[in-house]
Amino acid sequence: MSELSQEEIRRKRLARLEVNSASPGPSTSGSQPVSPSPSYNVSPFTPPVPPAPGDRGTPPPQKSDSQSTDTSSQMEVEDYSQSEEKNNVVSNSQVDVDSGIENMEVEESKEVTQNRTSSTSDSTEDQVQVTISRVLCVSWSQGNQSDSSIFLPETAAGMSQRKQEGDGTPDTQDLISQSLMEVMCQIASGENPMPSPLTCSTPDDSNENIAEASSSQNNTSTVPSPSLATTGLTYLTDTYARVANEERNNPKRSSMPPLKEVLAEVRAQCVQHTSLMLQDVLVEEVDFTGRLGPLSSPLLQPVLKQTLPRGFLLELLARTHSNPDTLNKVFSPLLQGLYRAMQGASVVGNSHRKPLEALSDLVDMRVGPTASLRPICHLITHQVQFLPDIVTGAAGREIARTSFLGPFLSISVFAEDEPKVADRFFSGNASNDKPLQSTLQQELENSRILLHKIFHDVLVNSSSREAMLAYIAALLRNNEKRSQIRAEERALAGDGFMLNLLSVMQLLAVKVKLHTVDP
Repeated sequence: MSELSQEEIRRKRLARLEVNSASPGPSTSGSQPVSPSPSYNVSPFTPPVPPAPGDRGTPPPQKSDSQSTDTSSQMEVEDYSQSEEKNNVVSNSQVDVDSGIENMEVEESKEVTQNRTSSTSDSTEDQVQVTISRVLCVSWSQGNQSDSSIFLPETAAGMSQRKQEGDGTPDTQDLISQSLMEVMCQIASGENPMPSPLTCSTPDDSNENIAEASSSQNNTSTVPSPSLATTGLTYLTDTYARVANEERNNPKRSSMPPLKEVLAEVRAQCVQHTSLMLQDVLVEEVDFTGRLGPLSSPLLQPVLKQTLPRGFLLELLARTHSNPDTLNKVFSPLLQGLYRAMQGASVVGNSHRKPLEALSDLVDMRVGPTASLRPICHLITHQVQFLPDIVTGAAGREIARTSFLGPFLSISVFAEDEPKVADRFFSGNASNDKPLQSTLQQELENSRILLHKIFHDVLVNSSSREAMLAYIAALLRNNEKRSQIRAEERALAGDGFMLNLLSVMQLLAVKVKLHTVDP
């Protein structure tokens, strides 16, 4: 299709204008023009094309003034109407948006947010009592008692009496103390008021309790009943652990008073009741420790199995270290239990590892304002068998067997010290024995590193340094005949003992600079 010329375009426009001017109605300039036909909107705009050279002689017909006026007025009105429509659309959209903003209740939403914050952070007196009941796993109302709580009738009677007299609820410190004491009295009377671990557990340890409960149901005939001290310690440590769970589940509310002080009080009283129970002064005429007395402690198995809550043992040490008598009554049975456990330990069954690690952790605990005191190190040097008197002619072997640290230094892989090692790790098959022997070497190396740490911690502590140096000197003096070619081995310490002592002394001398030592 050939492109239209400028003349043809003008003719078409004049024809459209004539049709518009022929329509009825006034033809004044103020009259409303008729809206253009759809064909006007869809016709494409073509740029002006210069006329051909042959057509220059015949000029194109000119439009009249009226026609040009009508066209201009029509275009102005059309542009004005389109701009009004656009303004109406914009104004309508703005009205809609403004109406939406005006309908929002900004102040009320702020009040709701503030109320929600106060409900989660602030704690009323009733909420504090509910938290204490949940952490202690107790109930003061028999109607609200469940399988997951211990009903305390005496504390409940005291609370109801105070309400009747108009005194209100008791102080939280007294309420915690009375509740813990009543639970311990129930345990001391031979009862086991503690609920099932399935119902009194937190969501974090529910799976572990389910496994323990299922295994305990299968082994009820073989497991002996726990002692009073074990039952009481289990309740107190579980309560201590529930405080940490409460802080973890409600971090914001438990970090603000009064709940912050209440949880700290529960933690402190659990440690204090544990100290009194281990001293056998918690309940009159009740022996919690039983027949073992100073030879073992209810803390022994939790320490060996590392089941105590984090921070419990350190807080117990911090509350008892200022009184030497209390420190001795609480922790000396634990040290004696580790000593007895190490006497029967062997490298073959790895039974030596837990007592050694437990002693290493104990000597590393530091308390005091500057965390520079090591009370367990001081207590070790004051054990009755730390440096015993020699009563036989075999001084070297006697001190290795009877001293407190002797069993820890007696870890050996020699057949004369531990016959089971030869049967377990040296079968005669080189291909099978080689990986076992490398494992044995690594285990022995780890044990010597722990021994060095124990000796180093005791030597670093100023109150126990001289006693440890005297012990090392006694070991060397009573075994000095090992340097002879022919020595009486039955009167001296074994090879494993002396090699462990040699390794410890070598590790202690690593940081020693020879030029700083007095000749």
